[in-house]
Amino acid sequence: MGDRSALEWALDQRKDKRVKGATAGAKFPSVPFSERKEKVIELPRRVCAVSVETVKIIREMEQEK
Repeated sequence: MGDRSALEWALDQRKDKRVKGATAGAKFPSVPFSERKEKVIELPRRVCAVSVETVKIIREMEQEK
């Protein structure tokens, strides 16, 4: 397991990345942030919601022991 939070990891995966190589870059051009910003903005809310639910489930499991 890494030392980053789920939110840090998820946002890192959404950074602009350039495809290396001219052929691959032509076939798979990067999508500018302006075209995907709604999904990137929604991402932290979704990751936080999953994290909160995970904590609730873990606490319920601990109480059942």
